[in-house]
Amino acid sequence: MQDDEKVRTGRNALFDLNGGGRKSVFGHVTSDDGFYQDGSYISHHVYPYTGGYGLTHILAISHLTSALHDTSYALTGSDLSVIYNSIRKTFTPFVFRGMMMGNVRG
Repeated sequence: MQDDEKVRTGRNALFDLNGGGRKSVFGHVTSDDGFYQDGSYISHHVYPYTGGYGLTHILAISHLTSALHDTSYALTGSDLSVIYNSIRKTFTPFVFRGMMMGNVRG
């Protein structure tokens, strides 16, 4: 497998193209783990770990965005719109004086 094919396969997996996008890391979920439309982030099926796993999720996407920048696989604003909104709705309410509140750190 060539490097280009590996990158394409990995990028497609993040969007869950084979599964119709139901488990895309760039979308909202309606059950289980991930970002919800209302701004919540759930991990381990029931825990609001915005400042733990949610932060790790955002950091991984930021690294991916940087790595793919200026390539044919670059993520676009529409790809990242759920992530941008999630930062505003999910993280901002729990940051006070530059620190994440303890009740969502896991």
